[in-house]
Amino acid sequence: MNVFRSRAVRRVPLLFVAFFVLPLRPAASDLQKNQKKELESAAKALNAEARSLEKSGKLVEARLKYAESLGYIEEKEASQAISRLDDKLKNDVKTAIVSAQKLYDAGKYKEAAQVLEQAWILRTAQPLLAYDLALCYNHLGDRQKAAEYLDQAIAGAAGPKIRGRLKQTRTNFTTAETTIANNDSTKKQLEFFDHLAETLGNGSSAEDELGDEEVLLEGDVPDPTASVRGGAMKFTATDPSRNGKPSRFSSACTALQSMKETLANSPAAVFDLANCAEDNNRPDEAMRFLRRYLELAPNALDSLRVHQRIAELEALKALPTQSGVQVRALYAAAERSIEEYQYDGALIAYTKAAESLPEFPLTHWKLGLLQEATGNVADARKQFARYRELETDAEAQKRADFHLAILDEKRKKYDEEVSEAEDIIADLLNRSMNLTFNGLENRSALRAHRAPVKKGNAAKKLGGFTVPLPYAQQQIASAAQHLQAALALFPIGAEANELMALVYLQSLDGRSAIRAFDAVSSQHLPISFYAEIRGHGVDRPAKCELSRDHIRFIFLASYDKKGVAKPPSRQAGQDGLGDLVIEAQASRALNFEDFAFKLSEIKKVEAKDGQILFRLEHDTYSVSPLAIAFYPPKEGGPFARRFSNDYARLFVRYPGLEDTKLGAEGLTGYEKFKLGMDIANAGMNMAMGGPGAFAAIQDVITVVQTVRMLQSTMASLKISYSAWATNVEEEQDVLLGNPFKPIPTEPVRLAYLHELK
Repeated sequence: MNVFRSRAVRRVPLLFVAFFVLPLRPAASDLQKNQKKELESAAKALNAEARSLEKSGKLVEARLKYAESLGYIEEKEASQAISRLDDKLKNDVKTAIVSAQKLYDAGKYKEAAQVLEQAWILRTAQPLLAYDLALCYNHLGDRQKAAEYLDQAIAGAAGPKIRGRLKQTRTNFTTAETTIANNDSTKKQLEFFDHLAETLGNGSSAEDELGDEEVLLEGDVPDPTASVRGGAMKFTATDPSRNGKPSRFSSACTALQSMKETLANSPAAVFDLANCAEDNNRPDEAMRFLRRYLELAPNALDSLRVHQRIAELEALKALPTQSGVQVRALYAAAERSIEEYQYDGALIAYTKAAESLPEFPLTHWKLGLLQEATGNVADARKQFARYRELETDAEAQKRADFHLAILDEKRKKYDEEVSEAEDIIADLLNRSMNLTFNGLENRSALRAHRAPVKKGNAAKKLGGFTVPLPYAQQQIASAAQHLQAALALFPIGAEANELMALVYLQSLDGRSAIRAFDAVSSQHLPISFYAEIRGHGVDRPAKCELSRDHIRFIFLASYDKKGVAKPPSRQAGQDGLGDLVIEAQASRALNFEDFAFKLSEIKKVEAKDGQILFRLEHDTYSVSPLAIAFYPPKEGGPFARRFSNDYARLFVRYPGLEDTKLGAEGLTGYEKFKLGMDIANAGMNMAMGGPGAFAAIQDVITVVQTVRMLQSTMASLKISYSAWATNVEEEQDVLLGNPFKPIPTEPVRLAYLHELK
C-alpha cells in the first residue's frame, strides 16, 4: 500500500502542458516570454468573463473569475475589481440586514427570514446572518431550525467570548430554561465550569473524585486497561498521566459537583451531572439525572437522544454481574475518551469490552460506527456483520444493512474528495515555497517573489513567498469544500483531517486545527505543518512533523541569495512535499534529507514574533510557519503572538513538550484594540472569498449541512434525506459522545444584531 496519495505529475492547466509538446525547445528566456504571453492571454479571457458576469449582476461568480485569473498573472485590473466587488457585496449584505430588522421589529419574522436567506447566497458575513436567522426561526416556533442556524453562527464566531455567549444561547434554545439568579460567587464558579467543559482534553478532564458506584466481586481481578487513560498506546499529550504531570488537569465534574444543590432545577446542569456520572461509571446515578432532565425540559430538542441513552444504560445494567461491571467501566472510559477527542482510547476500551462480553451486540455497533468514521472499511464491515448476527430486532438489522451497503462507495468518494483537496493544497504549497523544480518547471514565468513586507529584519522572521491573496484564499476555500465533503463521509478519516488542519491554520483557527490534528494523532500518525527553517547557515523550506517521541524537519529545498529553490539531495517523497498526506495503517519509507530530534535533545521551544524558536544544546533554529492565505503578522505585535502561539501549542499537545513558552497573552488596551482590528480585517478578507470562502470553513457542521453534503456527494445511490439523517445522527452519537451543555450565567438576550461581537 502506498503511504501517500501523490501524483507523479500534478494537474496543471492545459496551456502549461503545451510547452512540453513543442517540436523545438526555445532558450530559457524565450520560453519564459512565451509562457508569460500564454498566461496573460488566459488571465485576460477570465477577466473578460468576470466583467460580463459583473455587468449581469452575478457579483459572486464574477469575483470567483477575477480571483482565478490571479492564479495565472497578478494584474491590477483583477485586484481592483475584487476590492470593488468586496465593497459591493458587504454593502448589499448590510442593506439586507437593515431591511430585515424593520420586518423583524414589526413582528414579520417569516418575511425577515426570507430577506436574510436571500442575502445568504452572497457568502458574506454568514455567522451574523445565521444568528439573526436563528432569532427569526425561534420566534416562528421552529426551535430545531433556529438551533441549526445558531450552530453555524457559533462555528463562525471570531472569539471565545462571543462563542461562549452563543453557546449559552444554544442551551436556552435546546432546553427552554430560564437562568437562575446567581450571586457573583456562583457566577464565577459557573464560568469556570463552562471553561473546563469547553477545554475537555486540552487542560481539563471529565474524571471526578467520587469513583465508580460499583465494586468488583470478591476474587475478581481488576483489569488495568479498564481505564485507558495513560495506556501505552496513548498519543496525545493531554492525557493527565503523560510526563507525570496530572496536576495539569482540572476536573469539570468536580467543579460542577460543588454547585449541585444550587443548580438542582437547571436542566443544563442536571444533564451535565448525568454526563459526569456516566463518564465515571455510575450508571444508576446517570439514569436518575437523565430522567430528571426530561422532567425539567420535557420539550428539549435532544429528548429522543436522552431516551436512547437511558435505554443503553438500562441494557448495560442488565449485563451479567461479573462481566457487566467490567464492560460498564470500559464504556465509561470510552465515553470520556471520545469527549476528550482521544478516539484511540475509545477504540481500545470498546475492543476490550467486546473481548470481555463478545455476545453483547451494542459494543459491535459502536465499534462499527467508530471504524467507519475513521474510514477503516474492512474492520467496520466485520463489526456491522457481527452486530447483525447478534441482533434479533428487524429494524436494528436494517440499520446494519444500510451501513454495510454503502461502505465501499463511501470510501471511493472519500478518496476522490481528498485527492481533489490534496491537488489544490499541494499546488499552493509549491507556489508559496517557490518549488519550481517540484513538477512546476513549466511555471517558471510564475516564479514567486518575497513579499514587500519581508525586508530588513522582518525578512528573517517570516516564511515563504507571496501568492496573490484572493487567489490563495479562494483555493484554500475550494480545498475546504472538498474536505468537508470527505469528512461528511468519514469524520475522523486521517487523510482528510491532515489536510483540514492545514486549512484551519491558514484560516487563523488554531482551536479547530487541534481538533482535526487530534483525529490524526489518535491514529498514531505525526501531525505536521510547513515552515521555513533558519539558523547556522540554514535557510530551507520544510515539512515539520511532530510525533510522540521525536520531531522531524523534512527539507524540501534550499534557497540561494536570490530566493531560487534548489532540490534537496534526496527527494522529499514522491510528491516532493515530504508526503503531504499519510495514510493510516501503512508503512512509510523515511529516506528524506532531514533533521530528526529526540525529545530529550530539545532544550526549549518558544513562540516569539510570529515564529517558533527551537533550542538544542548548542544550536538554535527559527521555525517560520507559512502565511499563505492572509497577510503575515508584523513583528512583535499581538497578532504575531497569537499566530505563533497556534503553532507552539502543537509542540505542547502532541510531543508533550510541556515547557514550551507561549507569547504573552496579556495585552495592553491598545493592543487589544489593535489585535481585534487585525483579526477582524483578516476575517473580513477571508469572508469575502466568494462561494465556499473562509467564512464557510467551520469546525462544526450541522446535521442538516452534513446530510445535504452526503446527498450531493453520494447522489448516485439515490438514498433519501431521512435515511442519511439517521445515518449521520447515529455516527454523531458515537463520535461526539455526550458534550456538556454550557450553563447560562445570565439571562439570554435575544437581540437582533448588526455586528457579531
